[in-house]
Amino acid sequence: MNEGHIRAIVSAMTLLDEALEGFEPIAEGREVETVFYRHLNGFSTAQRGKLAAGVSDIRSLMRGLRDTLEVRPDDRDLRDLVWGRCAVMCDYLEEVAGPHLLRYGTPDPERADLVTARVREIEARLRSLADLASGGRAVGSPSGVVDPDEVGEAASPHGGI
Repeated sequence: MNEGHIRAIVSAMTLLDEALEGFEPIAEGREVETVFYRHLNGFSTAQRGKLAAGVSDIRSLMRGLRDTLEVRPDDRDLRDLVWGRCAVMCDYLEEVAGPHLLRYGTPDPERADLVTARVREIEARLRSLADLASGGRAVGSPSGVVDPDEVGEAASPHGGI
């Protein structure tokens, strides 16, 4: 197999691994209640046990595949995950603020102003979280070192967030 084959397989297995990571808390009985949604766990105790066993079985097969391909697990810094999600959400939130709301019809001006103000507050707090996550290092840089010669917006670990 060439590098392209291995990259494709590793990418697919990584996506599966991320999905299985989400199944594990469900198998443990986890339910989630947030501000705008709830995840209710309708699995019975027996079903949760089968879910956990299934995840374990799949992971065992994946380990064998990883060993066959002679690849190592990819080290990922959770700061990159936090920064990336903040960046995506800032872009997404922009679409439900100010004049962008007109795409869905003419909103009540008072409510639109309230929504826009809240969205701006949320965006500012997300940018603070992104700044916390970046910590002056380049995202994806294993050493976390930013070249001092590359100062300015071009060297900013996260450009325009």
